[in-house]
Amino acid sequence: MKKLKATKVTFQKGKEIKSELIGEKKVMDSIADNLVTDSKHAIEEAEKSKDGKIITFTAYEEVEEVKESETELNTLRVKYEELFGEKPHHATKAETLIKKIEEAEKA
Repeated sequence: MKKLKATKVTFQKGKEIKSELIGEKKVMDSIADNLVTDSKHAIEEAEKSKDGKIITFTAYEEVEEVKESETELNTLRVKYEELFGEKPHHATKAETLIKKIEEAEKA
């Protein structure tokens, strides 16, 4: 599943004149990829259009999600640094950080 941001965009004479956020939604990967690709093509075509017609459509782009496990790992790294006065090695796993933090707190 991928998270997409939907935006209603309006072009005139090859320039974007209005953009309005519709919302965000999770969709299957293959559908997300198709929507993003189609949106890129629609934007390219709208930018090429030089007549006075107003073109409005919904554009989709993928939104990066921060995984909960990454947030937890970052929190553990900060706590480790506070306890030991140095940053942990960048490849240190969460389990190792938890163990070292617990040992330091017991001492």
